Amino acid sequence: MTAGSTRTRPSTTIWSPSSRVLLVAGAVLTLAGTGLLALRWALVPERTGFLALQAVSPLGGVLVGLGVAALLLARAWGPLAMALVPALAYAVLAAPTVLPDTVPPRPDDLVVLSTNLQYGRADPRRLIAAIDRLDADVVVLVEVTPGALERLDAAGLSGRYAHSMGQPGPRASGLVVRTRDPLRVVSPSYDPRTGTPYGLLRTSRGEVMIRGVHPAAPTSPDRWRSDLADLESWISRVARLDPEQPVVVAGDLNATYSHPPFRQAVAPLTDAARSAGKGWEPTWPQGRWYPPFAQIDHVLVRNVGVVDSGVVAIPGTDHRAVWARLRVG
Repeated sequence: MTAGSTRTRPSTTIWSPSSRVLLVAGAVLTLAGTGLLALRWALVPERTGFLALQAVSPLGGVLVGLGVAALLLARAWGPLAMALVPALAYAVLAAPTVLPDTVPPRPDDLVVLSTNLQYGRADPRRLIAAIDRLDADVVVLVEVTPGALERLDAAGLSGRYAHSMGQPGPRASGLVVRTRDPLRVVSPSYDPRTGTPYGLLRTSRGEVMIRGVHPAAPTSPDRWRSDLADLESWISRVARLDPEQPVVVAGDLNATYSHPPFRQAVAPLTDAARSAGKGWEPTWPQGRWYPPFAQIDHVLVRNVGVVDSGVVAIPGTDHRAVWARLRVG
């Protein structure tokens, strides 16, 4: 070393205890959120626990957001740069579901409401009140038992809706669609195993194909996938028969957009909630100490404009009801 020169020491970062905590927390949250994001495309044999994890993958966006905030507070610039990658991925996925793509309302809009009654336990008067408040034209009742349908009719359902398809059944087997406008039943039960009927609803703006649906729960993964495949085949068949046919599919689909088989099955259809800019409004489970986290109830449409969409809490059932205001023609 020559005279007058100075020794240069490598720079080091001194982490305070609070910064270290924030760094660790940010890294853990980001890794957990990234793992949930990866599940969205995971191609592995379905298992009940794995399918449940897939259903909550949108929560990974919250975890990544918290991780980014923690890393920012810790001034951990390198880890922060890496955390921004999954954060950007979540933002890209979320953008189409939170930016509305709707049409203006009209007096003759079609209002569809669907609710799972949880083995017929839903409060009939509160359900009728929600139906009246929304002025629903079509009501899809999932897990409707004979006793539940009698209570709903006694509360005024039958007087409001003169047309019907499907039938009640024990526990989770019943599915009934009630409509104000005339309904020509094409099949009282497209698939006798699941008992999901469909028919042509005659509206002032033309006929609309209506189908109530209730695929098996992911607790039976093989049947769950089979039921979604059946729905996919039906959607394709309707499209081949008449590409311009307006279609509405509503019910408890026991699946979210985080499940690849569901995305494939309903790809030709538009989710009314996503079109209304309400792409993540969880519907299940309701009535727990924690809020609903899975969006498994849907109103799906094709060749129909979406005006608005939302959810309604009905006491007595573990599902929020879903509704959509639609413009036909």
